Amino acid sequence: MENVPKAVVEGLEGTLNVPVSETVNWTNNITYMLQSKNKETGDRLSIIPEYTLNSTLSWQVRDDVSLQSTFTWYGKQEPKKYNYKGQPVTGSEKNEVSPTASSA
Repeated sequence: MENVPKAVVEGLEGTLNVPVSETVNWTNNITYMLQSKNKETGDRLSIIPEYTLNSTLSWQVRDDVSLQSTFTWYGKQEPKKYNYKGQPVTGSEKNEVSPTASSA
């Protein structure tokens, strides 16, 4: 596998921390991709979501024990049309990925 010769990746990211109490903290993060492309083909570099949202609730039970719950939402991911050599992609590389969520 080779790297793309020339590429550009840029986006915005922000974080908001909310202290709910002395022992509970709520952290939120959003990432928004402005562009992620192969400068030679003008196509996407890879399947990267347009935006990603993360939210974590943390509880410091004791000095030595903490609990966390995390939720992540990934926006729609559009596939690239060409590989790094400028050839049309094939197979599952052509598939769009619908918005998805995960939690832990």
